[in-house]
Amino acid sequence: MTKIFASRTSAEWIAFGDEHNTTIAPVNTPETILKDPQFEHRFTWVPKEDVDADMLGYPVKFEGGDLPAPGPAPSAGQHSEEVLREVAGYDEERIQKMREAGVLG
Repeated sequence: MTKIFASRTSAEWIAFGDEHNTTIAPVNTPETILKDPQFEHRFTWVPKEDVDADMLGYPVKFEGGDLPAPGPAPSAGQHSEEVLREVAGYDEERIQKMREAGVLG
């Protein structure tokens, strides 16, 4: 099979599939995926400059609007005090003791 598939380019195999009504699609690589027509239609590519790491936007489309653009993930410990206060019910004194003990980073 390797010799057979190596005998044509991806574009030639796609043309063959179209000509013979055959289910065939390229196997994309990180270098080719961004230019794949189906990928371009279904996905939004969010560059690392916007969110600290390259990522895909949510692929589901909604009638009448778009989801907001994703932002960077919170840093480690960014919401620790908020979670301790609002979810765990800790008071400021207890959180301060944890902070002084180095528990919160």
